[in-house]
Amino acid sequence: MKKNIIKLATLLFVVLITNSCSISTKDEYLKEFESFVETTNEKALDYSESKWSSLDESYKEYSKEYYKKFKSELSKAEKLKIKQIQIKYNSAKAKAAAKNGFKNLKKAIEDTSDKVDDAIDDIVD
Repeated sequence: MKKNIIKLATLLFVVLITNSCSISTKDEYLKEFESFVETTNEKALDYSESKWSSLDESYKEYSKEYYKKFKSELSKAEKLKIKQIQIKYNSAKAKAAAKNGFKNLKKAIEDTSDKVDDAIDDIVD
């Protein structure tokens, strides 16, 4: 009985939290989407691949689900603003990928250099 009450209370808490985090107006959507992308852009170079996966899920929610929900209420100017926000997110993601690509390339060159040095040492010895 006590376990059922705890399960019910936990479920109720989760439902309340989920509903309170939901975006209910077009203006909230625009504000929160822009804020999400601004924060992402500021920290883009610090995020790990797993963090980017999580961010991509949030981005999909904003750019697909919420967009569909409020599309009929959006003016042309607001739709253009959303496109600009999307471009900013994708630019931040590309910037981070380029940084990681250069980091991976540098590591590969260093590893190759170490292997060449080891091979030369083996030949000389």
